Amino acid sequence: MVRADAPGTGPARRSEPMVAKGWVQGVALVMVFGFFVMGLLALRTYTDAMPLPGRVVDERGRTVFTDADITSGQQIFLRRGLQQYGSIVGHGGYLGPDYTADYLRRSAVLIEEDLRASGTADPKAAVTEMLRANRYDEATGTLRFTDAQVRAFEGLKRHYTG
Repeated sequence: MVRADAPGTGPARRSEPMVAKGWVQGVALVMVFGFFVMGLLALRTYTDAMPLPGRVVDERGRTVFTDADITSGQQIFLRRGLQQYGSIVGHGGYLGPDYTADYLRRSAVLIEEDLRASGTADPKAAVTEMLRANRYDEATGTLRFTDAQVRAFEGLKRHYTG
């Protein structure tokens, strides 16, 4: 006679899952949704990036610098590992200066001094208006600097290269 509770006899026992089916579905849904959102953000990173002007010109149309100059500067920035010390476009600056903010501050000071010397009534307001104005022509890929911006750029180029 064989006992009913002996191994190999009786009905097969089903093992119970350690996690309920609803939890597995919930985790899968969260992962799919999370990766979808990350994909959308990655897409927006490239489609909504700031424009890279083909050339920057002064008020008379003479080239101040080109997109090749900008790209070369970005490559130097990356090659020297400066992203660890400063930033581009205002992101970073943990271990050193935020170069975008530093350039804008110094540029605004130089432009204000230039406008004050030329007799502008309210140089602070003029600087604000000048720096906020969008002079980028999307059709031609050209960014137009004012003469004061060009002089500030040339002065700051000497400052940073020195």
